[in-house]
Amino acid sequence: MRKVPPPANPDAYVASLRGWRRETVEAIRKTVRGVGSLQEMIKWGHLVYIGNGPVLLIRAKDERVLFGFWRGQRLGNI
Repeated sequence: MRKVPPPANPDAYVASLRGWRRETVEAIRKTVRGVGSLQEMIKWGHLVYIGNGPVLLIRAKDERVLFGFWRGQRLGNI
């Protein structure tokens, strides 16, 4: 399996997507960027948002778009 280098930045990540995956990532990204002061970066080959440690990720796969949280149980306390 050939290793593909990660995108240079979050905009390049989104630009590399096509079709429904791009539309979905753009919609989630817009919402995430509008709700807080999280730092957006490429980490582990996908979009990661940092705020006192990793908070959430957006990962586009062939068959799905994953939107996941770190420390998700703490979200109820916000």
